[in-house]
Amino acid sequence: MTRLRGLDLLMDDTQPAQAQPTAGKLRGMDLLMDDGQPRPAPQPAAQPKPQQEEGWGEWMVNTVRGRQDPAYSGVGSVYDQFTEELRTPTANAAMAGASDPQMADIVRNALGDRVSRVEKDSMGRDVFVTRGPDGQEQKGYLNEPGLDSTDVFRGLYGSIPYIASASVIGKATKSMNWLAQGISQGLGAGATSVAGDLAQIPMGSEQGIEKEKAAINTGLGFAGPPVAAAGSALWRRFVTIPGMVDGAGKLTQRGIEAAQKAGLDPNDLTPDMAKEFATSYAKSGDAALAASRSAVEPMGVPVTQGQQSKRPFLLNQEEKLRRGIYGEKAEREMLGFDKLQSQRIEEATLGGGRGRRGVGETINPQSMGRADFRNIGENVQDTLRTARQNAKTAESELWETGGVKELAATDEALGTLRGRISSALSEETAFTPTGEKMAETIGQFAEKKLPVNEAGGIQLKQVQTVDQMRRRLLRDMKLAQPGEDMRQAGMIYDAFNDWIGESAEKSLLAGDPLAAAQLVKARSFARGVRELFSPTEAGGRTSTGARRLSKAMQGADSGEGVIQALLGSQGSRTAVEGTATALRQTKAILDQFGEEGGKQAWDDIRLAYWSRLVQDKNGELLGPQALTNNIKSALTNQRTVMMSLYSPEEMAQMRNLMRAVEVAAYKPPNASGSGYTAIEGMKEMFGKLLNLVPGNQLIRGGLEMTGLPAQVGAMRARKAMSQAVPVRRPNLTPAVTGAGSSQSRD
Repeated sequence: MTRLRGLDLLMDDTQPAQAQPTAGKLRGMDLLMDDGQPRPAPQPAAQPKPQQEEGWGEWMVNTVRGRQDPAYSGVGSVYDQFTEELRTPTANAAMAGASDPQMADIVRNALGDRVSRVEKDSMGRDVFVTRGPDGQEQKGYLNEPGLDSTDVFRGLYGSIPYIASASVIGKATKSMNWLAQGISQGLGAGATSVAGDLAQIPMGSEQGIEKEKAAINTGLGFAGPPVAAAGSALWRRFVTIPGMVDGAGKLTQRGIEAAQKAGLDPNDLTPDMAKEFATSYAKSGDAALAASRSAVEPMGVPVTQGQQSKRPFLLNQEEKLRRGIYGEKAEREMLGFDKLQSQRIEEATLGGGRGRRGVGETINPQSMGRADFRNIGENVQDTLRTARQNAKTAESELWETGGVKELAATDEALGTLRGRISSALSEETAFTPTGEKMAETIGQFAEKKLPVNEAGGIQLKQVQTVDQMRRRLLRDMKLAQPGEDMRQAGMIYDAFNDWIGESAEKSLLAGDPLAAAQLVKARSFARGVRELFSPTEAGGRTSTGARRLSKAMQGADSGEGVIQALLGSQGSRTAVEGTATALRQTKAILDQFGEEGGKQAWDDIRLAYWSRLVQDKNGELLGPQALTNNIKSALTNQRTVMMSLYSPEEMAQMRNLMRAVEVAAYKPPNASGSGYTAIEGMKEMFGKLLNLVPGNQLIRGGLEMTGLPAQVGAMRARKAMSQAVPVRRPNLTPAVTGAGSSQSRD
């Protein structure tokens, strides 16, 4: 039943009153102009109409344009009606992130009794009914339908606190994982929302703390880091990394430029290294750190966060962990890591690692990169001797076949013999005993006085063919005394053999033409064998390399001696005279006559040289600094020897090992330890002072019993030992929370 007002009682006709719309409140002007007739009550505010279903396109258009209520068509904004009065309070409220209900309270408080009432349109929007300057009622939306400049400015103002707090939190938590960042950003956004609500209460807001808004902003703040993590991971996966390395593992032009910027030679990067460089660079944005990771990860060498980043602060923290300043558990963790790192460096240098081949193992897979100089030397010597015998056998077979033995010298050929020998001895000033004997024999042969072998009045068959003469000279040469006698005898023997070959090539030998061709072949082969096993210098002197090779084959009486003959004295890591020549000759001999064991013998020599670079006299791996210095020196100062022994790919692997060890060997600025000793002393002194505080010992004892300090130290150590690359992610939370702060406004 409708409540009866005073006028109804006066006009009562004793009939039940019909339910009528409630009369509007009479204002002063109404009373003065009253004509005694009842005035129609104002229509009640239109109730929100049920929203019709909209398609996606229509929904988007209406969201921007605004859903209009025809009954309030043409109604403007209350801000336009009271610009001066509302400018400051609404700006402050917007800065505090006011929602529409909070803003309505603040506007009502700012306008005071100028507000007659607040209506709602069919969409549920607040419409202020106020008295204008002329005293007449006017209507104005708190928030006009659609997107307008007021909405933009409220959004900008309202996002400022969220952007500021999210930016500060982002910088403070940039080293944390996305979960910790999300929790921090969520709490920060929620706290910013609550602080804004509290700040609006003095401005006139009666809404208090809007829990729903705080919850939404907390969720938006938490969502920022995981969204950034997922987005940046996808961006790296499909954009950044493919832009730096192709599917075959080769650096693109962009990747090459980044590698060169980091001081790397792109040609030294294997596909695994190139991919690691690209991935680390995409994550961190730090070319130097990516270069460190591209060295250590493919080589299997773990490094600390300080070593890979070279940041002094992290290096100092890690040294404190090693020295027990953060507790024994942290110290054990770090020292255990250092031991593991040394083991991995040894595996990368020599071999025996899990899933990766060390340099030594690449050089000599059969020995797994571990050099036993005694066995290696004996194997090399045996293989060289076998090769020498194989060469002799092959040479003999050529001289024994095809009628070569039956070839005789014609007069024309004999006419050139003395001149050929004289030319070979043109620099000699005197005959040695054997040289003189061989020269006399050749002279007789040139005069067709066929030499005979005679002893005790017994004569053997006369020398009639060039092959018989060659064999006689060979026997004489073998009886020569070491030194000058042997040298000159060898010169005469070689000159005679050259004369045979030249005569055969000119068809000056009597006999089968095919036999002459075979002789040319045999002579050429014999010359090649001689150059392999006994190379000479200018003037016919035996080269230093040949002497080293000869000693390795015959003069060395132990496996170590064989290696020493080829590479120098035990412990030597520098190339000595004749080393490169001896190694080249050895490689050629083993390739041509070493048969199946030739490759293994050569790999043994290569491993022996590498072992001398990276191990001390006792077979222990050198320290990181000495190791890198030796490799660098060999690659720079012994390039001829290194190129004789190793392939470009193997030398690239050595350079990459050197880079990995350099990263692992990086030390803090105060590696001497004086600073850490001082810190430990201050810690002890401070602890003694705290013991003077009543109850402190009990508290400290209880804390130690919980194991919390030890766990904190161990967590520090594990973080330092982490092989993760710090990920550079964009801080999207300021944008997310800034945009989300407008969710409470229509």
